[in-house]
Amino acid sequence: MSSPEATRYLNQRFHQADLAQKRQIIAQDVLDAIRAEKFRPISGVWVDWNIDLDQPLAAQVEKNPTCQVCALGAAFLCAVRYHPGAYPRDFHVMRSGCGHDAIFKLLGDFFEDDQLQMIEAAYEQGRGFCGGETEAICFGLKYEDDQERMIAIMQNILANHGTFVP
Repeated sequence: MSSPEATRYLNQRFHQADLAQKRQIIAQDVLDAIRAEKFRPISGVWVDWNIDLDQPLAAQVEKNPTCQVCALGAAFLCAVRYHPGAYPRDFHVMRSGCGHDAIFKLLGDFFEDDQLQMIEAAYEQGRGFCGGETEAICFGLKYEDDQERMIAIMQNILANHGTFVP
């Protein structure tokens, strides 16, 4: 997908960014992955793909042709790219994919818990792991299509300087 020089440049740019900029980079990476058809947004699924427990996650994300993801699952896979030495066991990832614990563990380095809960509530339209965020659910209900909803959430994060504002 990208040359070693490009990967080094992107990693350097990410690690020099402040937290808000890192969230924007992750959101843009999600949008890019959707456009490249690496991610198929689908509600009700964190990350669905066959993971090799003995290989670094970042390398697997680069090689994986496509997978089904929710909004937080997509952000997780984009964020893990900036941790090239991380293995599935570092995030309690299982062979069949990853769930809440893995995703919140990594994304918690960049997003506050309330942000993660609002993103989840908006994407899953109140039917996911996090409910009760009325404004976020209303935001999500504006978009019937999973892909359109994920794109709207990520564009919102970009437009609001790294913060999801439903």
